This record gives sequence, C-alpha cells and structure tokens, in this order.
Amino acid sequence: MTETAKPMSGLERGTIQRAHIRTRVSDIALTALCLVLALWVTFGAIGVARDIVNAWAFTCVGAILFAGAMWMRASALREKGRGRI
Repeated sequence: MTETAKPMSGLERGTIQRAHIRTRVSDIALTALCLVLALWVTFGAIGVARDIVNAWAFTCVGAILFAGAMWMRASALREKGRGRI
C-alpha cells in the first residue's frame, strides 16, 4: 500500500509563511514594547507635573529605554528594507 502525500499546512517547514513568521512576531513584539515604554514615559511626565516623589527617576529610565527601543525598531525597519529588491 502506498501513502498519498498530504498537502502542507501554512506553517510547516519549508513554507514561505514559516520563513516570515519570526520577522512578523518580532515586529509585533517590538511595536508593543515601544507602546508600553511610551506610556511609561507619558505617565512619568504626568507624575513630574503633579510633583510625585521619584517621578523624575522613573521618567528618565523610561525615556532611555524608549529611545533604545525606538533605535532598535528603526534599525530593524532599515534592515528589512535592504532585503527587498
């Protein structure tokens, strides 16, 4: 008895979708990280305006992390653009 070949699903090895899923997931994760850090900096700035204790420290740390995440996102977008013809 011979086995018949089953059609491949979208995420099996060797499919185009499988090759692009890591890039898609990392784009989504990096976008979510930038959003969370932007909210952190915004709420920290509101805390500074309301004169809450240690708000400057939280805002500075959030701003540094947000700048790093935006730099990573910008470099990832540049690298994605280089791969296309």
